Amino acid sequence: MLDPADYPEVLQLHQKVQELQLEFRKVEAVFSMPEENYIAIEMKTGSEVFVVPVVDEYEDFAQEKPSMALHLILTECETFEEAEDYLVWAKEVELNASNEKARQAWLHLRDVVPQIRKLLGNNIQPISAFNYELNTGAAKLLREIDLRN
Repeated sequence: MLDPADYPEVLQLHQKVQELQLEFRKVEAVFSMPEENYIAIEMKTGSEVFVVPVVDEYEDFAQEKPSMALHLILTECETFEEAEDYLVWAKEVELNASNEKARQAWLHLRDVVPQIRKLLGNNIQPISAFNYELNTGAAKLLREIDLRN
C-alpha cells in the first residue's frame, strides 16, 4: 500500500479538499466536448460554485475522487496560466483553435482561473504531468487516496 507521507503533493491536494470541504460533479456546459475528452467539472465550496472546463484524457474524473478532480482542475489552471495566448493554449490541450467551443472554454477560463487561484492560493499544484502520464506512485495514490477508509 502506498504511503501518503511519501507523496506530499498528493497529500496537499487531499488536505485542501478536506479543508475547504470541496465537492465536485461533472456537468454539461457550452464548452463540453466529451468526444475530445474535454469535460466540465463543477467545484463547490460553501456558497461558491465554479464550473471549470478540463481535459480528462484518462477518464479519471469520478465524484468519489475529489482529490483527482482538484488535480484535473489545477492542471487546467496551470496550462491556462502558462499559455501566452489562445492559440498556444488550444495547441497545448489539443483542441482545434477554430472550434467555437474551444474558444468559449478559453474565455471562460480567463474569468474563472483567477477566482480559483484566489480561493486555493498559488502554492497548491497538481502532480507533475510526468508522474500523471506514466502512472507513477504519485498518480496511483492520487487515484486511490479518497477511496481509503
